[in-house]
Amino acid sequence: HWLFGQAAFRSGQYKIVTIEQSPTDPVARRDKPAVRHDPPILFDLHADLGERNNIANEKPEIVLRLLSEMAKAQSPR
Repeated sequence: HWLFGQAAFRSGQYKIVTIEQSPTDPVARRDKPAVRHDPPILFDLHADLGERNNIANEKPEIVLRLLSEMAKAQSPR
C-alpha cells in the first residue's frame, strides 16, 4: 500500500486519486489549485503507467475497495 495524504492511494496494481495537485512546485501550485475528483479516478498501473486512462467506471468494485483501504490507512491507530 502507498498513501499520499488524502489525495491518492495505491494498492497492488491500482491507484485511486481523490485530489489532484499539480505542479509539485509549491510556488507554481498557488496559481493552479487542487482539483477534487468526485467520483475518484482509478488507474491500473500495470496497464497504464502514465496514468492516462481513468477506469473507475469499468471497475466500481475496485474503487470501493480502495476507498475503504484508504480510509483505514488514514485512521489513527
